[in-house]
Amino acid sequence: MSSTTRKGIRSKRSCKRITYVERKEEEELESSIAEIFILGDYEEFVNIYSKLDWDFYSEAFLPTYFYSLWKLSKTKEIEELSSKTIQRKEKEMKEVIQDPDEEEDFKEEYEEETMEEITFIKKAVREIYKGNAPIIDYKPQVETRCYLYGCFKHTNSNPNYFSI
Repeated sequence: MSSTTRKGIRSKRSCKRITYVERKEEEELESSIAEIFILGDYEEFVNIYSKLDWDFYSEAFLPTYFYSLWKLSKTKEIEELSSKTIQRKEKEMKEVIQDPDEEEDFKEEYEEETMEEITFIKKAVREIYKGNAPIIDYKPQVETRCYLYGCFKHTNSNPNYFSI
């Protein structure tokens, strides 16, 4: 077994441990950790991402999901989600443009941003069908405060803490 394969297996195990712990805490981190599953566990990746409400997630998450679906030969799901997302964005854009209370500058900016998002989705689908894997830019969140109960050394300013 090559060292690259061993690293991949260790990475998958670590990801599974993190998502197991995360299920007990919150689901928000689970979707960001899921991107690491692209290392080859496409079924687990799709399992996690299929639970998301795509109305509230950025289209930046779609390419990795589409790629995993493609690797599992689920092109129908790619077409359905991309079509549904594009239709929703077009509907929202139309509503904003037709809203008489919105300023013209905002309407123009919103239309431009929405068209960029739609183009991004269409391009992502084309690239996936060509077999091009998306670039994963995973950046873990780092907590910088000390969470030790009653820690005065790290200026924990919780008013419930007191010194003896």
